[in-house]
Amino acid sequence: MSRIKVISVIACLFYVSSVIAQPRVDGGTSAKVVKSSSVVSNFVGWAYDGTNEKWSGYYNCICGFYKNNNKVPKRLPPDDMALFNNMLSLQIKKVNFEDENYFLLLVPFYAGKYRYPAIEEDWYSKKVTDVYVFTEDEYNKLKSLNDSLTIVVSVNKTRFGDGIEFHSYYETLSAAMNHLFKSKDKLLKGNKSKFYLKMESSKTIRFLNLQRFNEIIPDKTPPDFNSRYYEISVSIFKQILI
Repeated sequence: MSRIKVISVIACLFYVSSVIAQPRVDGGTSAKVVKSSSVVSNFVGWAYDGTNEKWSGYYNCICGFYKNNNKVPKRLPPDDMALFNNMLSLQIKKVNFEDENYFLLLVPFYAGKYRYPAIEEDWYSKKVTDVYVFTEDEYNKLKSLNDSLTIVVSVNKTRFGDGIEFHSYYETLSAAMNHLFKSKDKLLKGNKSKFYLKMESSKTIRFLNLQRFNEIIPDKTPPDFNSRYYEISVSIFKQILI
């Protein structure tokens, strides 16, 4: 064997042994979920049908089409829910990251689209989950709601689920957290979203998320809940507070 080949073999063996000797460290984040709330889904979306001049109620969906449901809310199938603003449930997770606490709001919903959009045929839906990140100060606003409008602003958001065609960039919550919690600086410079909440009575809370689909409303014109909102009992709402 020539001297060059011997040197090459030795170099290869040295490289392989050095790679084997290196510890295998998976990518990830130091962020840890330290507590999770209950998952609540018992709330109703209300919208005013201007044509029939009636309020229409649907579980977990805001749909302004009256179908004899101004007293008793109805349920819609997933593909129909995907046509409108819908929230299947709410859950909060407390996360510790770089010695500070943050709070994730998980909101699964049905997203839909046409398989053949050019001719608008074969509508289908999949469940995906929006993840909103709140600082502790913003999260604490949820504990002191009153009859004035409360605006809770997230510092970042992402989405996970089973369909990249619905902008679900991650398959699992763990993967979504790895993206969100890379660094504190990046976390605090994400896409902000706003939630609007109001104590309607001692037993009822109304709320709305205006940052999805075409429902973005400027700060100067916040919602007054005169035509649409989600409604949840105070006792159910408290189950998501940690």
